[in-house]
Amino acid sequence: MRLYKPKLEYTKTQIMTVLILFVFLPPQFISSFTSVSAVLWYLKLLLMVYNLLLIFKNVRKLGLGTLILGIYFLTFIVSTFTNDGNISKAFSAVLPQFCFFAYADIMMRSRTKEFINSVSAFLVFYIVANAIILLIFPDGIGRFLPGYDYMRVDSRISWLGLDNGYIKFFLIAFVVFSISYKYHSFKKNALYVCMLATMVFVWSGTGIIGLTLMIGYVYFFKRGKISKIINYWVCFGIGIATFFGIVVFRITDYFSDFIVDVLGKDITFTGRTLLWDQAMLLIAKKPLWGYGVYDYDLLVSSANGQAYSAHDTVLQMMLMGGTITLIAFIAIAIVAGIRIGKCRKNVSNTSSIELGITCIAVLVMWICGITENMVFDIQIYFLFLIEINLPYILSAFQLDDELEEERIIG
Repeated sequence: MRLYKPKLEYTKTQIMTVLILFVFLPPQFISSFTSVSAVLWYLKLLLMVYNLLLIFKNVRKLGLGTLILGIYFLTFIVSTFTNDGNISKAFSAVLPQFCFFAYADIMMRSRTKEFINSVSAFLVFYIVANAIILLIFPDGIGRFLPGYDYMRVDSRISWLGLDNGYIKFFLIAFVVFSISYKYHSFKKNALYVCMLATMVFVWSGTGIIGLTLMIGYVYFFKRGKISKIINYWVCFGIGIATFFGIVVFRITDYFSDFIVDVLGKDITFTGRTLLWDQAMLLIAKKPLWGYGVYDYDLLVSSANGQAYSAHDTVLQMMLMGGTITLIAFIAIAIVAGIRIGKCRKNVSNTSSIELGITCIAVLVMWICGITENMVFDIQIYFLFLIEINLPYILSAFQLDDELEEERIIG
């Protein structure tokens, strides 16, 4: 009697998706090794060539997401050119991202379930690996790396980088898990708890607030009157209002006790407000095209004399690309909102929770962008690309909804 040995079968789409995600979003503590970073650079170059060939072969499958993201990234190159800046550095900053998003756009529209499930499995591995490393090395793994140099590698680094960087992965994960693990409640809830526990463990105020909002919606506000008023435009408006309130008008002065005692931050957000003031002064001098992709940070901290970015996504965006780049970014957000609005009208009630989670993710993204520079972070645009392609994604997973309804009725 022959025993049957089950085989693990992976499609080409799944293998390439995981490889591309790993290369374009590598674990930060692994990429800290110079030799590994060099290998990843060559792999990224090869995958960029592969993606460009895929783009030419599937031009008709490219969606609106690729087009508007391409225009957005192009504004950085134009801005750099107008400022006689380093064009090669501008291309090296935006071209890999464009290739990644073009691939993701094609896969979301043509091989939707394979792609989303691959992204989901990839994120599960990253989240669990990060949690395990934090448990073993609670103060960070950086100083245990061979050849550790405190001037080059932060000792607090973990699998996903530094604590404030975790939320960027968790936002994508929350949205993707709500779709791919819709009928796997235990797995989904365990991952939600793992993400929140991670943010509490490292005590990232921004991350705790963001995940609390998302988990609160899932477990308390997904039904009833509150769920009816939570839509993309409300979240988008609150996000913009929060930016102006905190960064421009400094309403945080009225909540100093909460910021200092609860979040454990000083009223200047660890010196960020001083950088914001400098950034706004520089933006006022070149409001249209900004300063381009420059070789060094323009802002200098009065506390230690070191150069920094603006530590705010919108301000950094305007520093580099001016008002033109900001308009292109807002256009991306508006297109995403229009697509989500169409989904609300066309999909079944079973998908309303995913839509709500996606809307809350937009609000959390704005909140996170207030204290961090995420201009060239893949995660922020990946979230928008998922939203723009949400009609295809929900339609592809609609069959699961129908089968689940039949199971319940049967």
